Amino acid sequence: MGISIFFFFFMILYRQDKRGVHDLLLKTLELFYHSTSTLEYYQSKFRYIHVDEFQDTNLVQYKIVRLLADKWKNIFVVGDEDQCIYCWRGANIENIKNFTKDYPCKIYKLEQNYRSTKEIIKTANRLIKNNLARIDKTLFTENEDGDEITYTLSGTTADGGFFLSGEYKSTVKLAGIELTNPSGAALEIANGKRIQLSAMRGTVNSLTDASGGSQKGCIYSKGQLQIQGNGVLNVTGNTKHAIKSGDYISVKNLTLNITKAVGDGISCNEYFLMESGLLTISGVGDDGIQCDLDGDSSTGETVGHEDEDSGNIYLQGGAIDISVTADAAKGIKSEGAIKVYGGDIAVTTSGGGVWDSEDMKTKAASCIDADGDIYVSGGALNLASSGAGGKGVSGNGIFTAVGGVVMVSTSGNAVVASSSGVVSTITSSQQLDRYDSDYKSSPKGIKVDGAILISDSAVVSVATAGAGGEGVESKHSIEITGGQLTVDATDDAINASYETSTGGTGDISISGGMVYARS
Repeated sequence: MGISIFFFFFMILYRQDKRGVHDLLLKTLELFYHSTSTLEYYQSKFRYIHVDEFQDTNLVQYKIVRLLADKWKNIFVVGDEDQCIYCWRGANIENIKNFTKDYPCKIYKLEQNYRSTKEIIKTANRLIKNNLARIDKTLFTENEDGDEITYTLSGTTADGGFFLSGEYKSTVKLAGIELTNPSGAALEIANGKRIQLSAMRGTVNSLTDASGGSQKGCIYSKGQLQIQGNGVLNVTGNTKHAIKSGDYISVKNLTLNITKAVGDGISCNEYFLMESGLLTISGVGDDGIQCDLDGDSSTGETVGHEDEDSGNIYLQGGAIDISVTADAAKGIKSEGAIKVYGGDIAVTTSGGGVWDSEDMKTKAASCIDADGDIYVSGGALNLASSGAGGKGVSGNGIFTAVGGVVMVSTSGNAVVASSSGVVSTITSSQQLDRYDSDYKSSPKGIKVDGAILISDSAVVSVATAGAGGEGVESKHSIEITGGQLTVDATDDAINASYETSTGGTGDISISGGMVYARS
């Protein structure tokens, strides 16, 4: 059909003695081939020939230029095969490569750019080096760094991924993309700089990575990862984590739904910050949110970390809904401190206990767990643990509540381990006394090694059911100077113990506020 139209068009032109633009080239070439005198006339007329944008020439143009230059062989061409974008209209990139074969010439590489910024030039170099038919060269500029590069991703693919390297901060806009990578991460950002990942307003974006791969997450960023926007981002992690960063992660404004992760829903180093928006996490095989003190030195993920913040989790606003089901998993886990200033946080855990052969103790699930201190000054926390030995709040440091509302409920029984590490559930509180403390884990509302401090306008409510269910426990001391504490427990409601390892006194001091305890 296409060929028929082509010949029909030419037939009409020639019947009417008319010519098209293409004839300017074809007829000129025919003239030079068939009229030696005409060719010699123009060869003598054009002793020096200069051709610009040589990468855009087609085969006919190349033959015309070669015929004209054949007498004097004084020809100078300027072109860049990396800029050959008119192949659809006949431009032939081979013309530049053939030129060096047809003429004994000298090549001058014009690698300095005077127009663009450093960031644009470096991005162009990274991209263009993947071209196969090119003369090797590296562009550079002495201009300023310039604004960061923005990448916009949209469309649908079941066989793709986005990889970004380099040395500069960048923005990646998600403008309605549904992307599945069958061989690795959906987004892999390896440049170690701050990356702004933005779900555009009104768009729904879905990212899925490969199963059984080697990637660290469906979304992986070696550097700082700021997740924001006014759209929706759905993430499915089929190999390890759903979202992994070698530095901090912040979430702002968007709706972020993590529907599956073999490992953690969100795993980061440095710190995690929830500013606003909605974050939901479910279907994970380990913790909901995990923040480590330091990164992986083998991949350079510890470079440039702010040690004073490492491992901390900051919850400032927005809404968080986390549901974890794995044994001994944590809804929110920090190797530093957890600080809650605002927002609505709902965390549920349903997994049971496990025997940790390395630490030689029984461990259970917890809604919130920190190696450092836990501080609450605002917001609302609704924490529910239904698995055996599960806890609402657990930590190695101090628990402080000066504002906000903390609602905790546990409904599982106690979990114990035998000398061989076999885990079982205990339904009677009296049976727990037969086990050493390292071989049992009873359900507790709030359990920390440091002091528990409740004051000002804080409202703390704890309800525990099941064998060995304790309300509030500190291995240091408990001090209540204000606020409200309500505890309804199966076992001890409020318990402070003295242990030399914590340096505490085991004292309970109540000098203000309201306390209601029932056991």
